[in-house]
Amino acid sequence: MKTEVLSYRDIGISYKDKNVLSGFNLEINMRENILLKGMSGSRKSTLLKLTLGFAHQISGSIYFENRLLDSNNIWEARKFPLQSN
Repeated sequence: MKTEVLSYRDIGISYKDKNVLSGFNLEINMRENILLKGMSGSRKSTLLKLTLGFAHQISGSIYFENRLLDSNNIWEARKFPLQSN
């Protein structure tokens, strides 16, 4: 059984009024290893910054353990330890 831990749903990112990413979707399940590979400037680090609350998307949602991450709970989620079953 797959347990979804992190989910990016229809993420859009803009810099200086220029759309640089749109419609990005990714689901990461418990005990899954992933590799984000791309050229410099392809927004790999930006995805991590979004997850940690250091950057903000213009559209879409990010879910951590099926809870919507937003400015009200991002810091709580960063402290939350994953269950190791």
